[in-house]
Amino acid sequence: MQVMSGASEGLPQGVYSKLARYRHNVFVEQLGWGLQTQDGTELDQFDRPDTVYVVAQDDEGHIFGCAR
Repeated sequence: MQVMSGASEGLPQGVYSKLARYRHNVFVEQLGWGLQTQDGTELDQFDRPDTVYVVAQDDEGHIFGCAR
């Protein structure tokens, strides 16, 4: 398991896009929230350049938890 934190630009390459897809899966597909999404990703007005994220990944690199 790996836990990382930082703004979108400070996260390792590819993690921010995986995070947006993970959020789409959880909030839209699993919970059925009617959110505005694009291309299977979920980002909103609170995802700004200064937003700090905490992301948990398993040993294969799959995200299994996040917070902002």
